[in-house]
Amino acid sequence: MLKRGRFGSIGLVMFRVAGTGNLATLEGLSKAALEHRYALTLTEMPRDRDQSLEEAARIMSNLPVDAAIINVNYRTPDFETFSPHPNLKTVIIAPAAQPNCTTVGIDQRAAAREVTEHLLGLGHRTVHFISGPTASMPNRLRCRGWMETLADHGAPCPKPTMGNGDWTADSGYIAGQQLARDPSCTAIYAANDALAYGAIEALRSAGKRVPEDVSVAGTDDSYDGVVPSNKLTSIRFDNHMKGRIAFQEALGADSIKEPHQVVVPAHLVVRGTTGPAPHR
Repeated sequence: MLKRGRFGSIGLVMFRVAGTGNLATLEGLSKAALEHRYALTLTEMPRDRDQSLEEAARIMSNLPVDAAIINVNYRTPDFETFSPHPNLKTVIIAPAAQPNCTTVGIDQRAAAREVTEHLLGLGHRTVHFISGPTASMPNRLRCRGWMETLADHGAPCPKPTMGNGDWTADSGYIAGQQLARDPSCTAIYAANDALAYGAIEALRSAGKRVPEDVSVAGTDDSYDGVVPSNKLTSIRFDNHMKGRIAFQEALGADSIKEPHQVVVPAHLVVRGTTGPAPHR
């Protein structure tokens, strides 16, 4: 540090390390750090108290790091008001812009719009939405994009369906059981792939065919390469690229004069769980 004027380490705060998207982001960050011969100093915020960006920045400011990256999935109480410490360059990984920090994230609303457009384009009168945790920023933005698309097309907007209010396949199964009893439901957009798979199992248990009776699409394409013969239509997120970009932004933060938002695009992957609306 005395020789180079730098510690050679970037601080990383994650509010939840576990989870497919977060692990993929961490891998992208790690590979970028390795390529630049940097280390990552990882801290996971406790879950038993209010999460805040200020607390995350305070922890990082006491560590030997050259810059900080804060990865958030839930909107913290100080998200709009947070200002980085004067001597700590800070980048936030989040799907929304922040007035005082550069943010890197995936356009969740655009992703939701794309998958909803796909289902409406197949002739479905409307699209039902299976929600994840309501406090989740990505979930809220996906729900908003879905609602906006239905409104743009003049389609009925059903109330979002929830299972246990989490991201699990069991939660999707409970939601799928509810939707299987709704004769108006011919298309489902789930807030992640686990919810989608759970819903598909519930539909099939109720005697519904996918996609002949009900089309189902997920979000994040996290099961590709994990589930054999994956047939789920989903939105693919490049979380590796998101991590790489966040690292590059933090590494070059001293040359950035104004906070800005970097948006990583998502891509629809059409497979066998979505098809034309059934004739009635």
